[in-house]
Amino acid sequence: MQAAGRRADSNRETWGESALPGPLAQRVGRIATQTPVIVLLCVVALLSLSIIFAELPARAHRWDFSHYYVSALVLRKGGNPYVTDLRPSGARLGVEIGQIDRATYPPTFYLLLEPLTLLPVLSAYWVWIALTTVELAAALYLLFGPTSGLSARAGVAASAVALSYGPIGFHYHFAQCQILILLMIAAMVRLMERGREAGAAAMLAAATLLRVFPILLIGYLVVIRRWRMLWWTGVWLAAGALVTVALVGFDRSVSFFRVVPFIASDAFIREYSNVSTSGFIAREFSYVVGGHPSATLIEWRRITTLAAELGILALTVAATLRAGKTKIDQDWRALSLWIVAIIMLSPTAWVHYFVLLIFVFAQMLVAASRRRISGRALWAAFVGFAIVEVVQPLVVSIVTHNGADPQALLRYHRGIGAIFIMTRAELSFFSLLAMFVAGYWFVSDPASPDEGLAAI
Repeated sequence: MQAAGRRADSNRETWGESALPGPLAQRVGRIATQTPVIVLLCVVALLSLSIIFAELPARAHRWDFSHYYVSALVLRKGGNPYVTDLRPSGARLGVEIGQIDRATYPPTFYLLLEPLTLLPVLSAYWVWIALTTVELAAALYLLFGPTSGLSARAGVAASAVALSYGPIGFHYHFAQCQILILLMIAAMVRLMERGREAGAAAMLAAATLLRVFPILLIGYLVVIRRWRMLWWTGVWLAAGALVTVALVGFDRSVSFFRVVPFIASDAFIREYSNVSTSGFIAREFSYVVGGHPSATLIEWRRITTLAAELGILALTVAATLRAGKTKIDQDWRALSLWIVAIIMLSPTAWVHYFVLLIFVFAQMLVAASRRRISGRALWAAFVGFAIVEVVQPLVVSIVTHNGADPQALLRYHRGIGAIFIMTRAELSFFSLLAMFVAGYWFVSDPASPDEGLAAI
């Protein structure tokens, strides 16, 4: 171990305080922070962004921004977007609504979007894209900038890789809002580091009011016993809910709960692009028994899903408890695991949710720069990253059934082709599962520099 420590100390480079654990990681760290490589990474990032932005004009009147805009417009004009058919309004505006003909997001989200409905659809869309880009830049600055502990070279290299991350393209394609949630989580962490728990709680409460699923991070606060921040989170949630009800109205606000069964319906759960645990299990049952299972099989599917979700939650809580009995979450290891877990535990989650994993990659990189992460955690994270970046695009290029229902295709096309179709549909979940394993090892493996090197 002493020899390993001497080798690591002798290979200090620009990633941070000391070299990455393991010879291979050290070489990657040195290479990635060389000027020519940084320039290459930046060029790749710019090319990725140029491809993304080139397709945006064709997306201005389509999902998901069209749905946001029409829902917020109906709300601003005094209607109830949770019970009003949005298709007539969409047709008048010349935007796509499709089968999801009701609002599906919390009322606070649409309330904040109301000012954009004062603009024409196209103008509002580009304002939304501009805001998303600013949010992304701010999130990357908080995660990889001076406050992260990384060197400037490492921060630039990591930011370039993050911009090239495939889910960023999906996020812009659907004009989604998960980058805003990423920014709020990053801001929450930086505020917690400064002891500003009221401000950090406001970030968590805002993220919850906008998208609901971040509420599961309250479990993280409970396990690490951040009682003061938990109290402030409750205060901000109550305050935000009261403001929303006051401005939106009680009836329209509570109407959101009417669409929850629709959002969690079997059609949404089994959707092939749903990367959540419940979606994966539902599709596996569907592959085996077909699209019309018996009541008994449906009950078994529910039991299996509940057991899997409780298992994920139990592993997350157990790892967090083992990480330490203090309120300090070193390198935000436990929070990283919880972020992966909330994606897996959400009834429905899509590939654009993976932008939240940029936080996890960032914390692992910071820990690696200080030799506080095991080799297996790094490798599992690399596998999760590579599945989305390399394996999935390759399989998609081979299996061309874009948008087709995998279960229906399996029914009529048995054999090796059907296996490829199923694999294509499930790769995103496998990527998420690899990230959960990486996060679990990130939390549970030794954290000190010497122990970390010995564990590799």
